[in-house]
Amino acid sequence: LIAHAAAVYAELAVPEVAPDGTLQEWSRPYAEAEPAHRHLSFAYALMPGHAWSLRRTPALAEAVRRLLDRREAAGHHAMGWSLGHMACLRARLRQPEEALRVLDMAPAYLTGNLFTTSSGQAQVADLGGVPAALHEMLLQSDGEVMHILPALPERFRSAGAFRLTARDGLLIEAAWKEGALTHLTLTAAKAGSYTLHTPHQRYTLRLAAGERKTLQTPSKH
Repeated sequence: LIAHAAAVYAELAVPEVAPDGTLQEWSRPYAEAEPAHRHLSFAYALMPGHAWSLRRTPALAEAVRRLLDRREAAGHHAMGWSLGHMACLRARLRQPEEALRVLDMAPAYLTGNLFTTSSGQAQVADLGGVPAALHEMLLQSDGEVMHILPALPERFRSAGAFRLTARDGLLIEAAWKEGALTHLTLTAAKAGSYTLHTPHQRYTLRLAAGERKTLQTPSKH
C-alpha cells in the first residue's frame, strides 16, 4: 500500500509558475473566469503550510505575490475566512502594509457574536484567520529560522510587546520601540538549538528544557 501511494503521489500535479509570472491555479494556464475570486487555496504551501518560504522558494513566493496583486487589482472579493487568508499570505511575504490594509476590512464583516458573514452566511473561520495574520506580522517560522517582527506595519512601529509561543514550544517575549527590539526573552519547552532573526540582529543558541534566557538587544549596547 505504501509503495502504491508513493507511486500515485509522484504523478500528482504540483503548483508551478504560470507564463505571466503568477502562481498557476490549475495544471494548465487557463484564463481566469473570475479574476477577483476570493479563494486562494492553491497558495496553501506558503500559508498555512510551510513548504514554501521567501528564503527557500523565492520564485514561488514571488509568484504568489504577483497573484495577490492581480487579484486585488481586479477587485478581490475579500470577505469571511478568505480575508484572513489573504492577510496571512501578505504577512508571510513580508508585506506589512498590504496585510494591515486587508485586516482593516475585517470589522465590516463582524457580527455581534464575533462570527463573520460571507454571502449572507455566518462563518467562524476568521476568528482564527485574523489573529493568525497578526501573529504572522510579529512572529514567523519557516521551520528552521524564527523571524521576530518580520512584517511590522508603520502603524505598529512606535512601541509594542508580545508574548507568543513559536513552533517547538519556544515561548518568546519581546518588546520594541520605533521598530527596534528593546527586550527579548526566550523560554524553552524542550532542549534544542534555535536560530532567530530580528530586524537588526541574528541569534543562534542552545537552550535546555525549561531554560529561560534574556538576550541582549542592539538598543541595550
